[in-house]
Amino acid sequence: MKKSAPSLLAALALAILVSACASSGTSTPGKKVDVGKMLFEQHCAICHPDGRNLIRPEKTLVRERLEKVGLSTTGALVTLMRHPGPGMKTFPPETLTNEEVTAIARYVLETF
Repeated sequence: MKKSAPSLLAALALAILVSACASSGTSTPGKKVDVGKMLFEQHCAICHPDGRNLIRPEKTLVRERLEKVGLSTTGALVTLMRHPGPGMKTFPPETLTNEEVTAIARYVLETF
């Protein structure tokens, strides 16, 4: 029996969703997707692997350093992501929503 285009598209969309969940470690039923981690890995980890900083090594994401420079709150990190200094990519609302940058900021504060 021949499948119609809509059912093939639905099957493809389901396969992509399952693949994305499996690759982000969310294939276990009931396990919550860590959106902050996923977005951090997608947008930030290239320069900040494991909380380090490949461009400016002294500017890590380690909590102690963030506290020392006044970046120990979600709001402070969101502001930095929206208006960074030299060497850091800007993340405007067209790139990441307020909810997404907040999720990344929470992930950073909880992880490093």
